[in-house]
Parts: sequence; structure tokens; C-alpha cells
Amino acid sequence: MNRQQNNGSELPQKWEKSQLQDALKLARICAARAARKRRIAAADREDLIQDILLALLQASAHFDPSRGSWGGFVTIIARRAIADHARRPSAPPSISLDSKEAAGILRSLAAPAHDPEAHLAMTRAADEMPEAQRALLRSIFAHRDIAATRAASNLSTATFYRDLQELRCWLRIMGASPCATRPTHRAATVSLRS
Repeated sequence: MNRQQNNGSELPQKWEKSQLQDALKLARICAARAARKRRIAAADREDLIQDILLALLQASAHFDPSRGSWGGFVTIIARRAIADHARRPSAPPSISLDSKEAAGILRSLAAPAHDPEAHLAMTRAADEMPEAQRALLRSIFAHRDIAATRAASNLSTATFYRDLQELRCWLRIMGASPCATRPTHRAATVSLRS
């Protein structure tokens, strides 16, 4: 019983309409200011507004009108939420393996081991597929890499990956499945069930 009373006392208080309007307005202003200073994207700015409002909702039970105004309280909580947001770890910078900067990275990766059985199995499976998927499979074997095949292709990125997905469907229909273990090289290996 005592535990329920403690949890009930920590619930946020109901806000008046003017308090809600002030909270929304000040959260947007503080988030916009932080976004300008820290060069935050629009989507992240919206996340920051949500973080401010959530922190405000959690701290609103501690608001005491005798100690200061509602606007001042909102601003202090917003600054705290912005500081917490800035301290959060961000995603590490990444580089696309399709970019020119990654050419050296791709060359440094281990070359795929040649598997003649997989090549024969794929050749047999290709005899039963439509011409578009057969051509894509030939191109993948010629380039020995999906990224190199994509770079050599004259298709748009979306069309290429849609065709690749259809090829994967055809290979699964014909009994090919991804290997249970991860390959140690960048080429995908498949096993054919008899």
C-alpha cells in the first residue's frame, strides 16, 4: 500500500492550458536554438523537442510556483534535456563501400576463394531461370562481387537491387540457401540441397 502511494505522488501534475502552450512554445524555441548552435538536422531537432517535453513531464511534479515562474522552470529543464541529448553517443561516421574513398578498403579485403562446385551448381540452376536473372548471375560470377557488379551495371540502383532480390528468390526456389556459417571472405557462398 505504501509503495503505491509513493508511485502515485511521483505522477506528473495536470497542466493548465497556458502551461501546456508555454511548455510547447519554449521546448520548440530551446530546441531550435540548440539545433542552430550544434547544427542538428530537422529530424533530430524534432527528437530533441520530444526529449525536452518528456523530461518536463517527468520533472513537472517538482515545479514550485513560489520559487520561480513556469517559463523559467521549463527553460531549466529544457537546457538539462539538451545537455543530456548532446552527451548521448552518436553513430560512428561511416563510409559507403560503393564510394571512391572506399576503393582502397575494398582492395585490402581478402580475395574470395574460388569454389568450383558452387560455380557448377549455379550454372545448372541458371539453366532453369529466366534470362534476366541468368544474366545477372553471370555478371555476378564475372565480377565476383555484388558491389562490382552494381558498379558495372547500367541499371539504376533500385532496379539492380530489385533484380538481385528476384535472383535470390529464384535461387531459393531451386534449392540454394545461405550457408549456416559466415564466410571469411566478402563473396557470398551458397549450398545446394539435393
